[in-house]
Amino acid sequence: MTHYDKLAQQVMSRCDELGKISQSDENLDRRYLTPEHKQANQLVGEWMSQAGMKTLAR
Repeated sequence: MTHYDKLAQQVMSRCDELGKISQSDENLDRRYLTPEHKQANQLVGEWMSQAGMKTLAR
């Protein structure tokens, strides 16, 4: 597996993880300022921190 294959696999895995954060079990429903919205933002913030990026904490 190449370096790019591993990165692509990580991207798809993270997309799947984000897709599970939803208000609905039937489809993706993540509305602005809901608990699911906050959860998704926190998860992405963790990934950004792991990559050496900074986020604005609120």
